[in-house]
Amino acid sequence: MSIHILTGHLGSGKTEVAINLAVYLAERARCSPASDAAVALLDIDVVNPYFAAREARSFLESQGILVAAPSLKTTTAALPTLPSEVYQLLHRKDLQIIIDVGGDSTGARLLKSLQKYLEGEPLQVYGVVNTKRPSTARKQDILAYLRDIRHASGLAHTALIHNTHLLDETSPEDVHEGQTILENVALECGLPIAFTAVMKELALQFRINNAILAMERHIKPPFVVNSH
Repeated sequence: MSIHILTGHLGSGKTEVAINLAVYLAERARCSPASDAAVALLDIDVVNPYFAAREARSFLESQGILVAAPSLKTTTAALPTLPSEVYQLLHRKDLQIIIDVGGDSTGARLLKSLQKYLEGEPLQVYGVVNTKRPSTARKQDILAYLRDIRHASGLAHTALIHNTHLLDETSPEDVHEGQTILENVALECGLPIAFTAVMKELALQFRINNAILAMERHIKPPFVVNSH
């Protein structure tokens, strides 16, 4: 088992990154004779139920990816609960697991309830950062956010994911500016940038020192869904 935990502020694009990372890991597993580990995406984000992995469940399952995600009714309840599938999948040792965590300290506290499943497992904890969001636009704000999540979850980040975007209005300049900010954050906190996530149409326009995850959009913002 290997576990990849993604944390990120509201608007960071964390869920889109989680979905595309799951697809990448599943494709890599299919192409590697030495790897037979299936991929599972666990959506435990009860903070923002409208940008949820369940929107892409059919697509993910068509790629052979297991999905556990709470229903909208469950996440908007006074006391949100996680589906039993989350715990069942965490018991399995034959999986590569991605966990999509709620965007603030309240959501991150849910990780504490899962710690007995996480202890002793190969664990990567990523901070997904969009520098076009006011709460993570500056180095000091990003560092403060990483501290808040660490204190709430009891887990320290192991790497950063750069995901600066303005949805369909994202320009190469936006990503380059965000890259500079996040590289400064990485130097300050001593964490590597695991990869920079950009949509496929922009991915070929960059030459940077870390890996690039070329993404496709699977989550539609509520205002796009409701406009049709």
